[in-house]
Amino acid sequence: MDNPHEGFGGKLRGVAGQGFSVIGHDYLDAVRKAGAIPLGIPVGDLDACQELVAAVDGIVLAGGEDIDPVR
Repeated sequence: MDNPHEGFGGKLRGVAGQGFSVIGHDYLDAVRKAGAIPLGIPVGDLDACQELVAAVDGIVLAGGEDIDPVR
């Protein structure tokens, strides 16, 4: 059986004219520990987002900076 694929939407960060999607390592590590493969879903690219959401087995909705991802 293949490992499931879990999609993540990142938090947008900007650095001198360039944007980044950021995902905390704790989330990625937890998904790997559960035997799944984490895949980043680009924020702001609707076509790519729809295609990836259709291809993954689940989606992780990460909390804010005030929520401990271990919980």
